[in-house]
Amino acid sequence: MKISYLPLLGLFLTFLPSCSLFRVGSGTGGNLNAAKKVTFCQLGEYNEQLIKTRLIYSGVEEYWSASGFEKCDLNHRVYVNFDDYYEGWKWLLIRGQLSKIHNKYDQKIGLLNVIGRFEMVDSLSNEGEGFGHLGLNKAQIVVKSVRIKVKKK
Repeated sequence: MKISYLPLLGLFLTFLPSCSLFRVGSGTGGNLNAAKKVTFCQLGEYNEQLIKTRLIYSGVEEYWSASGFEKCDLNHRVYVNFDDYYEGWKWLLIRGQLSKIHNKYDQKIGLLNVIGRFEMVDSLSNEGEGFGHLGLNKAQIVVKSVRIKVKKK
């Protein structure tokens, strides 16, 4: 009798990411070890640089953004850009966690440990100049690696 391990692999890839025990890379980052570890509110000092930070990911419908764990000007003004994950199969590893947050946005938030490229516009004087839905965010993190933990609000 021949045993197929393919269904077990599928279960592994489905349930293990929901534990948030490991970081999922997009496969498009350079040397992720070179990322500067900063707090969320320090991000403005690291424009166009590879950073590592912790943040709270939350939103409503198509309006999603990040905030830090303390008050600062960047709270709810930073778009978390997962586009690099859509390029390949690694999207499957974070889809479950993000779906839990997106589908129950009134009850859930995401605590993210992120490595990514921070980008910021000088000002948002015109609509559509920023990032995210309708360009409303003044900055973004292009995610290269992420660990996601889903929490109740």
